[in-house]
Amino acid sequence: MLRRVITAKEGEKLFSLEYSPISKNWHVSSKRGKILCVVPSDRCFIRTERYKKHERKSTVQTLKAYAREKFPESRYDVGYVDDRLYLALYRNFNRCEFVELEPFALARLFSLYSNNGFAIDWGRRKTVFVEVEGGLLKSFRVVLRGGDYITQRVCEAKSLSLEEAEKLKKSEGLSLAEVKASVEEILELSGYSFEERKVLLTGGGSRLKGLEGLFPQVIPLTYCEPEYAVCLGACLREVLKNPYPDFTRRELSQEDLRKIAFSGVGIAVAFFVSLLAMQRLYSTQELRELQRTEFKKLFPREPIVSLHQQVRAKVSTGEEYRLTKLFVKAQESLKPGMKLYRFEYADGRLSVKGEADRKTLEGLKLQSTKETPAGSVEFEIRLP
Repeated sequence: MLRRVITAKEGEKLFSLEYSPISKNWHVSSKRGKILCVVPSDRCFIRTERYKKHERKSTVQTLKAYAREKFPESRYDVGYVDDRLYLALYRNFNRCEFVELEPFALARLFSLYSNNGFAIDWGRRKTVFVEVEGGLLKSFRVVLRGGDYITQRVCEAKSLSLEEAEKLKKSEGLSLAEVKASVEEILELSGYSFEERKVLLTGGGSRLKGLEGLFPQVIPLTYCEPEYAVCLGACLREVLKNPYPDFTRRELSQEDLRKIAFSGVGIAVAFFVSLLAMQRLYSTQELRELQRTEFKKLFPREPIVSLHQQVRAKVSTGEEYRLTKLFVKAQESLKPGMKLYRFEYADGRLSVKGEADRKTLEGLKLQSTKETPAGSVEFEIRLP
């Protein structure tokens, strides 16, 4: 069976899952795969919006405009599920190509255990609170006080060295008045109430003796040690349904578009011939399923419905293949140096989106442009 490996990186920590993209079965692995870097919570911003189905497009546009205006130097992305839409952005983090925001990773990890409650990650310099509702992130807050702050409080109160204070903190836990007061202070600063709510404790600081006693319902953490919990949550986006923005760009080369343009006619004809040849052997439903399967093997990136409509148009009216013509025409606007991320075909229009420097785009008719923090320009070409 086909297996893949995804590796999450948080600071110096690495954690991997091996999984099947088909069955979604997974297990912890010592192998190394595609690196997914975790962006710390204090370097990102997440905004959630409720919307009605017919308002989704306008809501997305509004949020993108908000991101460009308020955070011009940040990288942003939008994701949605059901009636909830997420705007996510981060800045000052350029360690690898693929990233996951820490709050999303914690919310996803919590969803393994329960649909409603909190994931609290106790780190050395900060404590992250993620509220989950209906299995999805509702809100998060960051308190810039963690294990080092607690140690410092013990150090000052007991007139000890930092090393001695750290040892005392670990041995005594919340039975030490200074430790308990510091932890309660951090909880209060979060602004959340944890009464009658389930709580998942993660991070190295969650090992503090007596910490679980502050919460009425604590979920036992399984699958990994608490220090690697955020990494596990990040890796799980390859396995679980991911409604959150993932900042992933899927680049299409000019050669990809060229192949699509010139193979479209051949594939359409092949499907029409197969329709005539197998019409007497299969029911309509069986034939449609076979067409979908074979089409995806030959042409995995092309929407099936658009090709089916083209075949019907060709058979019934003799019109030329519209999508193929648009791909050929799009070649006239493509230049060396462009990075193409995706194409979309809907309502008879082809949209090509990508990135290039401003000089490369001179003289081209562009539907929209947007400056990137790197100084290049994201663009959209729309035909016709």
